[in-house]
Amino acid sequence: GQTPCSVAVTHMAPETRAIMYEAEGRELREGKRFVNYRESHSDGNSYGDLDPRFPLDVGNAGHDIEEPLAAYHTSVLNATLCGGVPLQFSPRSLRPTTRWWNKDDESLEAGNTASMGQPYCKNKKHRGMKKNDKTPHPAPQIDLGSLRRLTLSDVFHHPTPITLVDDIHGIRLFEKNIHLSINSAKHETADSSFAKFAWGLDCEWKPGQEYGRDNPVATLQL
Repeated sequence: GQTPCSVAVTHMAPETRAIMYEAEGRELREGKRFVNYRESHSDGNSYGDLDPRFPLDVGNAGHDIEEPLAAYHTSVLNATLCGGVPLQFSPRSLRPTTRWWNKDDESLEAGNTASMGQPYCKNKKHRGMKKNDKTPHPAPQIDLGSLRRLTLSDVFHHPTPITLVDDIHGIRLFEKNIHLSINSAKHETADSSFAKFAWGLDCEWKPGQEYGRDNPVATLQL
């Protein structure tokens, strides 16, 4: 039952909401339509920040939204529809939740009460319950000294030997490996082959003391 614009009412600043409303209207005028994931992938839970333009199922319906829903229907009596959806209507959202971007809100309960006159929780099993215990739960203590040290061997189970290319023998060995990778890649098209035959490139050079002036590459790592 939510849309980006209905959630934005309590979670975004006014200027951001204006941009979102304009973008939504433009896409609807271009022929794009909403996809009803509540119908195809519903989790059965009740939510806030509902868009009044779309039907509410049993899970989202409630007496708390009857009055604002009636106000919505009144506001769209003479509205122009775009793909069956009005672009100008009020209110923009039903059952608004806490304005998280408003740093002046001191508590979740106070923020929800200011938004709609009564606290609201999205989780059914918590709704109607009041939590007064604000004592933080201590984090579990972990003895770092008892943990096994992570080493490169835990990541690279079969480490590749390092070959230093600084003479003609090393150059020929390097050339042989390049041709081996190219020829092997020609005959394999699986995604895993890309990682198997891909080469990584890195360069190292002496740090420069002058801005804009670089020293020549000293080491090429492949």
